[in-house]
Amino acid sequence: MKHAIVLLLTLVLSLSAVAQQAASGDQPATREDVVRMLDATGMRQQSQRMQTMMLQQMKTMFPSFDDQHLTAEQRAKMQEINDRLLADVMKAYSVSDALDDMVPLYQRYFTKDDVGAITTFYLSPAGQKFLEKMPEIMSDYMSTLMPKVQERMKPIMEKYQKEMEEVTSTAPHSHAPPTEPKK
Repeated sequence: MKHAIVLLLTLVLSLSAVAQQAASGDQPATREDVVRMLDATGMRQQSQRMQTMMLQQMKTMFPSFDDQHLTAEQRAKMQEINDRLLADVMKAYSVSDALDDMVPLYQRYFTKDDVGAITTFYLSPAGQKFLEKMPEIMSDYMSTLMPKVQERMKPIMEKYQKEMEEVTSTAPHSHAPPTEPKK
């Protein structure tokens, strides 16, 4: 009888431990868990690089201040205003803001255990090598991809170019001189 009670108690404790283990796997990741994971994956640095690239791209969209009608002082002032504008645009939605917005999304899709495993991987030597080599891999991939895309796009573009030429070649041409506007 004593052995049966010990066996029953052991069984109950084992089932309780299994239930707790299963429950802990379903726990939502905390903000700190996700932030640690994002830092381990290099997300902050990637976001900062992306923001810098966007800033460079935005600079090309703004006019140049080489206008000969402006004095050197006016051009310098216009450039200074432009630089402040771009800085304010980048501050309007900072990397920290973006990461803050990402946290609840990761919490929605990953459990505490998931986030822990991902973090552990990215902090491991293999994960660090993955992060280190990814830019090179992507660069190599783009070098492989672009010629293939161009090669595959060429017949498609030629096909549609022919269709467009057919449409424009059948368009009526007016050879009449332009009329003078009525007064």
